[in-house]
Amino acid sequence: MCRSILLLALLACSLAFASGAGGAPAHCKTIQTRAITTGRQLWSFAKQHMGLDEEGPASALRNNGLPAGEQRYCKLRADPNAKLEAELGRIQGQPDAKTRLRLVLRLNDKAYRSVDPKKGRRKVLTVHISGPSGVGKTMAARAMARAVVDSDAGEPEDVYQLCGVLSFIGHMYSSSTLQSDGTCKEEDSPEARQKVEKYKVAIMQQVAAYVKDCPRSVFIFEDVQHMSGALIEKLLPLFDNENRPMAVGADGEEQSTSDAVFVLVSDLGEQALEAGLDRTEAKKRIKEATKLHWPGAKLPKVMNDIIAFLPLTTEQMAGVARRELAKQKKTVAEVHKEELPSDWMGELAWSADVPLRIAELVQGDKKLQERQGRGVSECVEDAVENAFDKVGSELTRTQNLKLVVGKGDGRAIKGEVETIVDADEFVSDREL
Repeated sequence: MCRSILLLALLACSLAFASGAGGAPAHCKTIQTRAITTGRQLWSFAKQHMGLDEEGPASALRNNGLPAGEQRYCKLRADPNAKLEAELGRIQGQPDAKTRLRLVLRLNDKAYRSVDPKKGRRKVLTVHISGPSGVGKTMAARAMARAVVDSDAGEPEDVYQLCGVLSFIGHMYSSSTLQSDGTCKEEDSPEARQKVEKYKVAIMQQVAAYVKDCPRSVFIFEDVQHMSGALIEKLLPLFDNENRPMAVGADGEEQSTSDAVFVLVSDLGEQALEAGLDRTEAKKRIKEATKLHWPGAKLPKVMNDIIAFLPLTTEQMAGVARRELAKQKKTVAEVHKEELPSDWMGELAWSADVPLRIAELVQGDKKLQERQGRGVSECVEDAVENAFDKVGSELTRTQNLKLVVGKGDGRAIKGEVETIVDADEFVSDREL
């Protein structure tokens, strides 16, 4: 009787961690710490101390109707394709890139759910997303992660709170030195080679730890261009579909990565890309930039499996401006509460031509243009701040702050007061 109760408790604990109840396992939250308490370890404890058989609670921990043969401790998305479609809808433009992302995930997910691991080996999914800053690359990478991994605890704002999702930031694994002209030069010294080996071991061990507990983990390598060619070579086993993709753990045990998803994000070739460029030509230019960036390096084939994200058109930047204005609309009352009447019932508003004018201003400013979507965000924030500085103190509780495009050659964006309703007819919630 006591043995049965303990077994149920162990299974409940393992299921709680698998489903994300009470928060994701500690190893899913940070790169630095990994205090694992998972169903696998609990079951090992049960086998050791209670004489249970080797079958394990596979049926209890399996989810979403996935094929038998492996235990999975992170909850997976029942319909990854639908989730990816919803997430990609938040990205402006990039029709070719979105089409390619849909295709690779659909094919990989179909293979993942249909191949019997005892009869055939699946292929690791790896994509290389490249293009300029601020065009949706990181959003796309995180969209892939949200499409694969699910949570019973609700949709976290930070994708890295999802169990089975881990990020490696290229800057943290760089063995290059910054030159006076702003470029980076890869070091070739005993110390640099020692760094590369240390970074390889650290990444391999983290990946092995994740796939051991969640074979379908998603790994995002952000700003991978900052990693050295030597390090990229040493990470080849992670993506090696020619042989057996795997990672070596801290215990020396090899863990297969064939069920995992790797998304590499870079800005290689960004200077050679332009809005509306043909997909084939864009891939060619990024490949050329990649070879120049890592001359002589034996790069994984995946570095040539490129999904190009192009610079935004003016119309696409206007779409980003609309999205950013909507964000400002939600937060403006809290951010500027000291400047507003305590019972303010208005909101941030804008004329129909404001988003396009913001896009034009960004396209006309070299620094903002280089930042693409991020430049649009900065321009929107500046417009709202300037409007509050000029007319924020004039607002009454029954008025909106409206952004409009000024007349004349400058056509600057300015703020004006817009009355919602006559003050004598207005009744606030407090007065009802």
